Amino acid sequence: MRADAKRGSAVGALSANDIDLDARLTYSIVSGNHDNAFVIDRRCGLLSVNNRLDFERTATYRLSVQVTGSRDFSARTTLPSET
Repeated sequence: MRADAKRGSAVGALSANDIDLDARLTYSIVSGNHDNAFVIDRRCGLLSVNNRLDFERTATYRLSVQVTGSRDFSARTTLPSET
């Protein structure tokens, strides 16, 4: 991703499936979001730039993202950034 990425620029999208086809999935960033650099759409998993990316100050962003669904369904993964 580019250091000069503008606020609102999409940088990726996450997707998940729940065995309960009627489940409403909710995505969230649970750690690694220094300076609130990114935002995730809770409903569709679209990851976007939220604030100016400062790769001199933070060389790599490693976001832990979680998705929750029906009953006890929950999954988490870590996403590294690439400059």
